[in-house]
Amino acid sequence: MKAQEHVKHGFEYAGVIPMFFMDAVAKDSESIQTVADTMDAIYQFGGFRYPFGGTVDSEGLYQSEGDDPLRPLVTCKDSGYTLYVYPYSITALVDSEGNQKIGRFD
Repeated sequence: MKAQEHVKHGFEYAGVIPMFFMDAVAKDSESIQTVADTMDAIYQFGGFRYPFGGTVDSEGLYQSEGDDPLRPLVTCKDSGYTLYVYPYSITALVDSEGNQKIGRFD
């Protein structure tokens, strides 16, 4: 299934970030690292290259020490990966094994 079929909220909240995700998964979905690297290459301004701390729980809630938890504005799923976009352009990529990459795509 395509990522856009799984968007819980409108793309307007996330701008082009879901497109980066869909393109990255379509190009190479071998591992979470290859998807993250491809998203970074498309974005060209950091993204997952400058990781954020914190974790994403099984419901998609982003938690970082000292901050209030954030609920995702947009959730996309494709090829065993889930992309969450939060307020402040915080973006998380989670694979089916629970591995996570968290960064900022602004």
